[in-house]
Amino acid sequence: MNVLIVDDDKLARKGLIAVIDWEQYGLCVVGDVQNGKKALEFLENHPVDLVFTDIDMPAIGMRGRNMA
Repeated sequence: MNVLIVDDDKLARKGLIAVIDWEQYGLCVVGDVQNGKKALEFLENHPVDLVFTDIDMPAIGMRGRNMA
């Protein structure tokens, strides 16, 4: 399954990617982006099965829970 990570905190995104053994769960991180707008753009061009998103990204005008 392809995974997209969405968080306005770059350290949080990179940390999440680093600490989880994605392959162990049959997952592959195919991208990480900093906001909901970039996530929607990414989703238009890449197959993604699962999105991990921060639910509070006030700096970009779209909260993670609004993406659904």
